[in-house]
Amino acid sequence: MSMSRFMPRGRHIRKNLAVSVVLASLLVFASACGSGNSSNTNAGASSSAPPSASSSASSSSEASASPSASPESSPSASSSPESPASASPSSDAESGNPYEVAGVNDPAAFEQMFSSLQKAVADSDKEEAAKYVLYPLRVNGGKEPLTIQDKDDFVAKFDLIFTDDVKKALADQKPREMFVNDKGVMAGGGQIWFGATADSEQKYGMIAVNLNV
Repeated sequence: MSMSRFMPRGRHIRKNLAVSVVLASLLVFASACGSGNSSNTNAGASSSAPPSASSSASSSSEASASPSASPESSPSASSSPESPASASPSSDAESGNPYEVAGVNDPAAFEQMFSSLQKAVADSDKEEAAKYVLYPLRVNGGKEPLTIQDKDDFVAKFDLIFTDDVKKALADQKPREMFVNDKGVMAGGGQIWFGATADSEQKYGMIAVNLNV
């Protein structure tokens, strides 16, 4: 048998092999493209994924470390004006005039009046004591409130006004330790209150006496 008879068949085989190689190449290329797309898809998905628990915890800790935005607490509703026993020294005392808030302009003159009244009452000198009163003088705590209108009325009622308790409160009081507010200057536990006139040349004296303190 001649070899020429087999040649056409060989050409068909080579042709089929070439086609198979091309198809195989196409399949490999398609597979490679598919893998790339899958990788890109996964990468995109991971970039849009929620933060991990550790990053969330970090954000939370940073938020908690920031200053609070809540308003400051308001002053306590139970705060009240200081009582005479607990009152702290005022800025007036530090400036040299502890009686300024009561309208006293001359602390030395006020203390001179106070010392003179102490001596007059200790000596039961009614006429002298009457000089250190700003009339009318209010007397509270007796059977009924009294208003002492002038010097003569004061002298007549001196013993009614200066009870033992009032005398003791006056005698024991030290000038620079008196309680002071805008109502006046207080001796003892409130037995005697002192004030000042509104005159350009002020006068100082008793303005009220409380018997049952």
